[in-house]
Amino acid sequence: MKQTIPLGISACVNGEAVRFNAGNAKMPAFLKAMEQDFSFLPFCPEVAAGMGVPREAVRLVSSDVEPGHRLVAVNSGQDWTGRLNETVENYVGGLSGRQLRGYVVKSKSPSCGSGSAKIYNKHRFVEGKGDGLFTRQLKQSLLIPVVEAEQLNSPLVADRFLHQVMLADEFYRLPQDLQGRHLIDLYARYKLLIMAYSPSHYRQAGRLLANLADRDLARVRDALYLLLFDALGHYSCRKRQTNALMHVQGYFKKYLPAVLKREFGQLLDAYYKAQLPLSVPMTMIRHYLLQYPNSYLQSQKYLAPYPDDYGLRNHL
Repeated sequence: MKQTIPLGISACVNGEAVRFNAGNAKMPAFLKAMEQDFSFLPFCPEVAAGMGVPREAVRLVSSDVEPGHRLVAVNSGQDWTGRLNETVENYVGGLSGRQLRGYVVKSKSPSCGSGSAKIYNKHRFVEGKGDGLFTRQLKQSLLIPVVEAEQLNSPLVADRFLHQVMLADEFYRLPQDLQGRHLIDLYARYKLLIMAYSPSHYRQAGRLLANLADRDLARVRDALYLLLFDALGHYSCRKRQTNALMHVQGYFKKYLPAVLKREFGQLLDAYYKAQLPLSVPMTMIRHYLLQYPNSYLQSQKYLAPYPDDYGLRNHL
């Protein structure tokens, strides 16, 4: 049986009729395509807090008296802050055993929005935007990628999210009897991917793993995860991607005839000028690997960081 990767998800995005108006939210097509590889664990903090379905709409309101924002019913003024925070604290506290690799939340929600929840002042005017109460606590408690479902319609955002999800999965799968070679082997598979997204993190990771003798490997593991997670939180650019691709090209220098070297060079130039998507040079590299196998390149996450059938690299 295929082992799927667990992701948390707002229950309404998962199709459950739990919104304040007893409706649900439309799941983006890309998220539906992920269902074959991921298992979704739905949760609605407002329903879990006993707010009912349907229910009065709530909003985040800034407070002059207490720090943070209050979750207040729009018409009646009922304050749900304490009840929701308690519910969320209990839920998030129980997530450690489920080892979620990421979370997909509903945009603009006062409980689940990630940077998009409207914040009102006491005069009922919008004064800014921020995280919903649930998502804020989720981010503070778990170092996993959090993305709004609607954002996954962007190939750039989906690419970043999946990189971080797959990285979290790699670290969760590290053995309990951790040895230095486990960390070195893991980073070795990520080298080219990190190079393509953040060369400075690439250099920092190399220094972190330079000498593991007599070091606390659990602390090194945690530091490495933080470093790589942050690196893959960056958006790449064609210049950095082209640099990584040229690095890959070097492994074939001794084998490719001159005509193929020129062909690949032309592909890289066309990619750099945004005339071709990333999938084209990647496909060529895989073709070369069939003719000239290289165990190091074949182990690289850069060549297949997530399932190909998502088609993301056709748009990068």
